[in-house]
Order: sequence, then structure tokens, then C-alpha cells
Amino acid sequence: MLFRPISLLLFFALLLPARDLRSMALQLPLGTPLRVQTQTQTIVKARLQSVTDEGISILVLDGGALKEQTYRYSELRYLESRAGRMSGGRAVLTTLGILYGISMVCTLVLLAAH
Repeated sequence: MLFRPISLLLFFALLLPARDLRSMALQLPLGTPLRVQTQTQTIVKARLQSVTDEGISILVLDGGALKEQTYRYSELRYLESRAGRMSGGRAVLTTLGILYGISMVCTLVLLAAH
């Protein structure tokens, strides 16, 4: 019974328009680390160089040298800011710390109840 309202919500969420790449690029400060997906490739490590009405320019490390690449918005599929992301090791340590804290609280509750 619960599945019908959830499926309707998901259906209407699919009808919402996708976020405009141009407006997203304009909100990012210059020098922001990016993950860019074009029609043909995915660039994992790039930095935003400039934003224009036609497209964006990014800096990419290519063969040991920084290379500036320009893309029109029509060539881009996806644009994601990588700033503020947690590294894999830090995520594991944070998860272990939270689990340790929960186990300590449970131990104290069990000792107090005993």
C-alpha cells in the first residue's frame, strides 16, 4: 500500500527539469575542483578556469603539463564540484569513530542497567 504513493512521488520527481549547467557553473568560484562529463569522456580532476555565456574553460593535467580546454554547454553532460568532498580514508575513519562511540554508549547503558 505504501508503494503506490512512493512510486507516484518518484514519477513526478522525474518530470522536474534538470539543473541548468550554465547556472551551476556561474555559481562556482574560479579554481574550484571539478568532475566534468562530456559526450565522449569523463574528466575526473579538473579546475574551473573561466565561465562564459557559451561554455566553460577548465585546466586539466595532461602528460605532466597543465592544459586549458574549452567546452560549450551543449557538449557537457554533467558538471560536479569536487570541493569539500571527504577522502576515502577519512570516511572510513569517521565511520569507525562513530561506531566506536555508539558501542561505548551502548556499553554504558548496559552497565548502568545491570
